[in-house]
Amino acid sequence: EVQKRERFVSSEINTAFDALHLARPSNASSQLNALATGRPSRLLGNAKGFRLSATSRERVASMLKLPTPKQISVELSKLEGLILDPLQRTFLAETITCFQHGAYRAAIVMAWNLAYHHVCIHIFDNHLAEYNARLPIQAKGEKPIQTFADFEKAKESVVIAVAKGASIINKTTAKTLEAKLDIRNTAAHPSSAAVQPITAEEVLTDLVPNILLKQPL
Repeated sequence: EVQKRERFVSSEINTAFDALHLARPSNASSQLNALATGRPSRLLGNAKGFRLSATSRERVASMLKLPTPKQISVELSKLEGLILDPLQRTFLAETITCFQHGAYRAAIVMAWNLAYHHVCIHIFDNHLAEYNARLPIQAKGEKPIQTFADFEKAKESVVIAVAKGASIINKTTAKTLEAKLDIRNTAAHPSSAAVQPITAEEVLTDLVPNILLKQPL
């Protein structure tokens, strides 16, 4: 439904799970066949692959209500009036440019930079003492943060873990950041994995409301 595909095969379901960094179904082919032979059947299958039944397609389309790339760009543009930090405004402008021009790897990287920088500011301005107190417990050998530039030397995963351990960010926020950092790493490093538009959309539509606009973190 997302890709406007009429038919699909089981291997493409596995690829879709991979693109979204989710565990593959235990046996996609068997599960799809079950959906095609059940009553009522939710899939229609033949030698060319599977199709959603008319009823299933209507239900899926209703459930998704996916924002269009244009809508996502508009929502991101609204942030321009809310973000005052000069560096974050630069990250936002580059995120929008990359997304609008189909540079989805770059859009994911820049969206992560924007969200992570927001978290670092939150730690530095409001909870630096708690962060540094938790650091030797959570990550032995790591140097305390004394200036904001020190965040550039710290591992992002460590910063997230320490902030979570010190209750500077809640578990839900930490889980969102950990998942998106994993996607950022995949997008940023050379690999044969294609970055799909839906992956970039998911990253943007998750980071904006759940990190940039969420208070408290």
